[in-house]
Formats: sequence, C-alpha cells, structure tokens
Amino acid sequence: MKSYQQHRFWLGLSLGMAVAMTIFGFRLWAIFNYGLAWPLNDEWFSEWHTLYAPYLNHNLTLSDFMWPNDVHNIALQKCFHLAVFVAAGEWNPMLLMVLNAALFALLCGFLTAETALVLEPAGVHTLAEFDPGCSASAL
Repeated sequence: MKSYQQHRFWLGLSLGMAVAMTIFGFRLWAIFNYGLAWPLNDEWFSEWHTLYAPYLNHNLTLSDFMWPNDVHNIALQKCFHLAVFVAAGEWNPMLLMVLNAALFALLCGFLTAETALVLEPAGVHTLAEFDPGCSASAL
C-alpha cells in the first residue's frame, strides 16, 4: 500500500477540484435562478458611462479604468469586463457573472489544493470536512 506522501498530489488535486466544482455549481444555480440579464443601478455608471461608451467612442483613457466604483477602484476587473465586452460583442451581465463565478471557483480550488499539499494527513481530513461548509457560505 502506498504511503500518504505518494498520494499527496492527487489528494490535493481532487480536493481542490471538488471544492471548485461545488462553488461553481452553487454560483451557477444562484445566477440562473436569481440573476438578471440587464444592468442594475451602479452598473450603468461604473461600466457603461466610464468604460464601454468611451471605448465605443474611441476616447477611452487610462483614467477611465481608475474611476471609482462606489468607494473602491476595480481597474483589473474593468480590464476583464472590457475584454469580455470586446470578445462577446455586447454588454452581457449574465456572461460576466458566470465568468466571475468561474474565476472565483478556480481560485478557491487552487488555494484548497495548495493548502492540502502543505498539511499533514490529519489536517487534510479536517480540511475536507470543513470545506463543504465554506463552499456553501461562498455564495
């Protein structure tokens, strides 16, 4: 019988994949049951007026990416949203929600897999028992 050390990589990978798929499934369920296909409230200003309209008018500047949304700047997310807008050819909030859910699930799965690789056998079992509760609360 192989030791824990020999199976450590596969255990971490399978635990990370299970967490990622669980979180992504929960989020997809929430998006398709409660998501709206049209922009709401601050999305009109934070995305349309400061990002998409200047892009379509060919006067998008770097300062448009740094325009605050509510009380924080989300320049990296605005770059991602603009890339999706250009690739899709339209402003699709549902597509953005699904892609953001996928990125979040991949990040959680990766962090879980990395944590499982660092922990000893008893810690991995504790992580496996604890993670489903974290996945459910990640909604």
